[in-house]
Amino acid sequence: MSTRLRLLLFLVAAFAAVAVAVVSALRLLAPGVLGPFGDLSPGLVGMLAGTLPEAAIGLGGALGVMAVVLLARASDAGSAGAGSGVAGSRDAAAMDAPAVPARGGRAALKAGALLAALFVAVTTPGGMIPVAGYAFALAVLGGTGVLLVLLVMRRPLVGVVVAACLTGVVAWAVLQLDGAALLPRILAAFGPIVPEAVVALAHLGAAAALMVWVVLDGRGERGRVAAWVRHHRRAITIAAALCAVPYVVARASWLTPWPQFGGSAEMFAAEPMMQLTGLMLGTGVLAGGVLTLGLVLPWGARFPRWMAGLGGREVPMTLAVVPAILVSVLFTVGGVEFIVAVVAGPAPVGSVLEITLMLPFWLWGPLLALATWGYAMRGSGDGRGARGGGRRGVRARVSQAGGGRPNRLGFGRPRRSAQMCGDRKAHVGSGPQVADVDRLGIGIGIGIGVCLAAASASASALSSWLRRALYAFRSPWTIDRTIPGAPRQTVTPIQRSVRTRQPRVPRRASR
Repeated sequence: MSTRLRLLLFLVAAFAAVAVAVVSALRLLAPGVLGPFGDLSPGLVGMLAGTLPEAAIGLGGALGVMAVVLLARASDAGSAGAGSGVAGSRDAAAMDAPAVPARGGRAALKAGALLAALFVAVTTPGGMIPVAGYAFALAVLGGTGVLLVLLVMRRPLVGVVVAACLTGVVAWAVLQLDGAALLPRILAAFGPIVPEAVVALAHLGAAAALMVWVVLDGRGERGRVAAWVRHHRRAITIAAALCAVPYVVARASWLTPWPQFGGSAEMFAAEPMMQLTGLMLGTGVLAGGVLTLGLVLPWGARFPRWMAGLGGREVPMTLAVVPAILVSVLFTVGGVEFIVAVVAGPAPVGSVLEITLMLPFWLWGPLLALATWGYAMRGSGDGRGARGGGRRGVRARVSQAGGGRPNRLGFGRPRRSAQMCGDRKAHVGSGPQVADVDRLGIGIGIGIGVCLAAASASASALSSWLRRALYAFRSPWTIDRTIPGAPRQTVTPIQRSVRTRQPRVPRRASR
């Protein structure tokens, strides 16, 4: 992790912790001074213990976050000063070493960071998952438009077809489900909850910033837990993505005459916007599941080729880790909050099980955090395979190990040490396997490729025929005049206007 990124994470954590500390202290001492920021929904601790204990724990967690930031920065300054004093000519990359020089001190500091992040997260104001769901669903709609533009720029034919399909879906939603009034209604509902959302964002930002620092700073960990997560990260990621299936299936049933989980045909006939809202939320959850799978799929390491301007480039580590950690914190706290609220209420046991299984955010959050940690360790370059298949990483490791000149596969020729054999196994295991590729996607890709090839061949033949016809029509006297013993010449229309037509010279009879 670079020094600039570490400093940015510490700044975010510090400013968010200051905001949480101020709000928590005022809630303890003078609740009436906060105005709209004082009337917050109780979070997980507030449901179990009350408002005052929640504010006290939030204040303690915020102070803990600031203490961790100060200790980490002091550790960075000490390690930087020691490095410059011992070897002033050392390479600049050595400044990106782990923050705490002592192994035990680093582990203790990380444990304190996780504990402080936990205290801040469990005091987050309640009811934020629905707000985040609506916001993410709107972001998915906007992101779909951006991806469609990139697709049209790189693959015009496929982009036009996809745009036509999406236009039909939007037209159906607007005409049949009163979709034109959905966006103004959602934006109007966001107004009263803005103060509460700002406080919740401060809590989540402080906790997520520390967790991102712990995850990215521990990319080279070699402990048992890290090894287990690295070895099973594919299974963990798939399990996390499967947590989206129950809700997506329930919302997809709203398109049938037998809607499940909070809907009926009569209700949708009376108010079609409710059906559109459920479908939009289901689309957002489906997008979340697909993005979760991106932590183990090839396009999670490099942007797909069809994205104009980005295709083939490596995905920045922070672009995947930061949102995933933020969502994992929100899902873990909000999922447990859902369960506590349902159990504490008068709902029967069947309803409790239904909500627990249909909204498994309590499981999705921790699994997403572990999957993100495995994704970060995958790109650590610690001898266990580089990101995206690793030819470049293996080649660099072989050159560093003195294994000789690498061949086309990226391995050294002259020497075959045990480290190189381990690198070979890691390289083979880290690349995308055939079983991981969606066969349906392969079939669709082959079909689209065949159609594009046929259309390209037809267009090429048609353009060639039109070019020849137009050329013959505009310049009927343009012919090749070959003179024996002279180089081949072509008379153009401009030359024809200034020259006189010469008769063809007969060829000599062959002897």
